[in-house]
Amino acid sequence: MPVTADRAVRRPLLAAALAALLVTAASAEDENRPYAPIPAEIGKAVAPSNELLIAAKVARDAAVARNGEAVFAMIADEVTLVNSGITVTAGRSIEKKGPFESADDAFSTIGGMFQEGDIVAMAKASGKKLNLGSLYAEDTMRVIASSIDEADWGRDPLVKGGFCTYRAARWDPKAAEKTRASGSRGYWVDAPTKAFGSADPGARTVATLKPGHLYLQGFMDDLPEGWSAVRLPGGGVGAVPEKELKNPTPWGICFLPNVDGGWLISAFATSLL
Repeated sequence: MPVTADRAVRRPLLAAALAALLVTAASAEDENRPYAPIPAEIGKAVAPSNELLIAAKVARDAAVARNGEAVFAMIADEVTLVNSGITVTAGRSIEKKGPFESADDAFSTIGGMFQEGDIVAMAKASGKKLNLGSLYAEDTMRVIASSIDEADWGRDPLVKGGFCTYRAARWDPKAAEKTRASGSRGYWVDAPTKAFGSADPGARTVATLKPGHLYLQGFMDDLPEGWSAVRLPGGGVGAVPEKELKNPTPWGICFLPNVDGGWLISAFATSLL
């Protein structure tokens, strides 16, 4: 049975959901204050080659089968770890890791990226025994499988040349700080996108969001499922279909071609509180 994205990110998403409540509350106080949208470089969409899709399937199938050595064989000697918080002032950063001495060594480094909180303390508090090696290996496998299952192939500006299972953004956190939105999440759009006064049919257009920028999360009462609130640069809040809004700090993996003409996993991206 395929590993789903929901299983792969359950713990961090719960934490992110709790954080979103705080983010929304903070934004509601400032929703009428104008701000300058945050300039951002957005990763382009890419069309994966057949060879890349085959390599991705090999990695995905090995991860689903929990074949640690086969997964390790698909990981580059040196990988880029892309880390970020969930708010616009946190920014994104990278670090290089490797070469790894073994699969356990790789999984310990990679799997640890996707854990939030002091898991050792939580395990002790619950009275449960904790096998960190197995936990990190499991998280690595789940992230690889779910990223490929849910792939939206594109670029990450922080992963040079990478073919990623996601599209991400790069921006200057200092520009975000000028919006005085330290607790806000952000969105970007792929094309000019209308924001409406409400989610009601026929609601008037109150602004148009443009590509190349991050817009701040807002708050609106009683928005139906499938809609999100976005703070408007001119002040106020608009309703936007969720399908039009993109996350600047997604989870996922990236591939690069190797010297033998094959493909290896070269980067892992995560965003945590």
